[in-house]
Amino acid sequence: MSAGLTNKLEQATEGSRELDAEIWLALVADEKALKAYHEGAKISAKEAAFRADYMMDGMRYSSSLDAAMSLVPEGYHVELERWADNRGRCEINWPSNTVNAWGSTLPLALCIAAIRSRRGE
Repeated sequence: MSAGLTNKLEQATEGSRELDAEIWLALVADEKALKAYHEGAKISAKEAAFRADYMMDGMRYSSSLDAAMSLVPEGYHVELERWADNRGRCEINWPSNTVNAWGSTLPLALCIAAIRSRRGE
């Protein structure tokens, strides 16, 4: 998983389907779906975007807390805080790993923390 995705999420001011697609490709897609996506990328950017969106399981990771929670590794403890300016902070804890992340919204903060937790940061 690329640090580029967490950088995009940190810079985002709100969730988007483009971010959802990148999250899905990085964390959720299986080998068959990835192969189909890459085959689609060889035809045109528009068709590749359509195929990636079509193959997504519909989760709006970057704008839904429920969807973003599905990215958290099983057994981890999650703490969420919303600040007065609506920024979100997420802390994910496991005995050997604690990750903190900030985002423009709670779902974005949760996505960032979940990705970092999966990378073992």
